[in-house]
Amino acid sequence: MKFKPSITRACPHQAKCTLSRRGAKNLVLQPQAQHEALQQVRQAQETDEFRKAYTKRSGMEGTISRALRACDLREARYRGVAKTHCQMIAKDLFKLKYCRKIRY
Repeated sequence: MKFKPSITRACPHQAKCTLSRRGAKNLVLQPQAQHEALQQVRQAQETDEFRKAYTKRSGMEGTISRALRACDLREARYRGVAKTHCQMIAKDLFKLKYCRKIRY
């Protein structure tokens, strides 16, 4: 839904609704079933159980992100766990020997 700027500028609560300088407001409405499912998921995210589970996930995501940036692990030249592991070790040894600082 799109609202005309002339309508939204006249509203006393316009500053709470939109940060647009033009005063226009776009509103996305989802079907009721999708909206209710989204609300249930958002409520579940507020529980302590979810936070504990997400703590593990966020820690792993940080570790993976750091490895990708520091060790250039986006692509493996080889297939298979053993060869890929050898590639990672070789990169680490190269960086230890030739790189003084690794930026994270």
